Formats: sequence, structure tokens, C-alpha cells
Amino acid sequence: MSAADDLLDAFQGLCAGWGFQVAEPGEAVRDISHGRQRLHLRVQPRQSFWRVGLIARTSFLVEPDAEEYVCSFKTSPHFLNPSWPLDWTLTGPASLPRVREGIQRAYAEELGSFLEQTRTPDGLLRWLRQEYDPLRLVSPSATQPLWRGLWLTDHLSVHDRAAVRHDLREKIILIRQVMDRNS
Repeated sequence: MSAADDLLDAFQGLCAGWGFQVAEPGEAVRDISHGRQRLHLRVQPRQSFWRVGLIARTSFLVEPDAEEYVCSFKTSPHFLNPSWPLDWTLTGPASLPRVREGIQRAYAEELGSFLEQTRTPDGLLRWLRQEYDPLRLVSPSATQPLWRGLWLTDHLSVHDRAAVRHDLREKIILIRQVMDRNS
């Protein structure tokens, strides 16, 4: 067994402790209200080492009766807090405890909190309104997560829907203004 295989085995144990079920090596999921959360341990081989990254994805059904319409939000410890490394380097069995500890700490200090806050459409929308910064989610556009958030407002009560839509649109406008000034 290689150090990468050992890391994938360790990841399975960590995921069970975090409330996820392992779907396949390096991939764990848990069902949430109106959707699913997924953790992915990316292990990429290089010539003499492996690059290891941890990615979290929260996905919701946009229309509860149509499984193909899913709205996803993806991030990593580095995107939530740039002081975390983009990847860890696994050089062999000797570096396994360091990489495992890094993954465990990254989940405890960054991803765990994000995933808890975003377990429901309401929670994700609250996070987008209060915590979102354009560089905190993996996205081709700084405003795309906010547009996706607008799709999720149908999960809210009619009373809350208008205020949340207003706040998200205001944030979209602000981000666009800043981007236009900087271009």
C-alpha cells in the first residue's frame, strides 16, 4: 500500500467522525435539507510525491421535484482562509501524519463551520448575505454564487424571500461596480 492509499483510508475514518458516509475512496457525502454535502480528497500523483487537496461542495435541488436542477457551491480551506495551503504535499509514509493532521485541522477550523452554516438553503443564503466574499467560493465569476443564491430563495418563506433577493442583488451590483472600477 502506498502513502496515498493510507491517506485515503485515514480520510474514511475522519469522514465518519464528521458525519459523512464514504461513497468511494476520497469521496464522502451526507444528505441535508433539500440537498447533499460532499467532501472530496483530491490526491494527484507527481513524479516523487502526491498533491493533496480537500474540497467541500454544498448542493441543493432548485426545484424539489426535478433532480437534474441542482445548485452547487464549492470551496476549500484555502478559499475560505488564504492562510491555509492550496494543497498539502505527501512525500511518503513519513509525511502522512503531517498531511492527515493538516486535513483534520482544516476541516475543524474552516470547512466544518462552513458546512454547518450551509446545511439548509436558508443557512446558505444567510452565509451569502453576511459572510460571502468573491474569493471564498470556487467559481468562474465573482457574482455567480450570488446568482445561484437567487435561485434558492424559492425555498424561503414568502415573507423572507423579497428581502433576501434584494440583499443578494445589491451585493451583485456592488461587486460589479468594484470590478468595473478596477478594470
